[in-house]
Amino acid sequence: MANNDMRNALYLRAVLDSVQKEAIAFYNGAATPEERLARVIEIRDALKAINVTGFTIAAPNPEDIEGEYGCPPGTSCKGGVCVDKDAPIEWPPDADPEA
Repeated sequence: MANNDMRNALYLRAVLDSVQKEAIAFYNGAATPEERLARVIEIRDALKAINVTGFTIAAPNPEDIEGEYGCPPGTSCKGGVCVDKDAPIEWPPDADPEA
């Protein structure tokens, strides 16, 4: 990897780490389980809105909450976004009926 590529990769990692840190702090700042779920949905929806040419985590068909549904290889749809297929999570189907 060229010097600029390494620098760019490290910068991108730092940006993503900051987003993760702030999202977790925002989530943890909620007082109740209901408020935490609302914050998860708010964070998820903000991340789904990222649509750079050739890059998005939003599932191709937002009507589909669970399954493959056109997500990239190695991922599946959980709560309307494409996540690692092996992620040990379940999105409660009644948690976000408009997802």
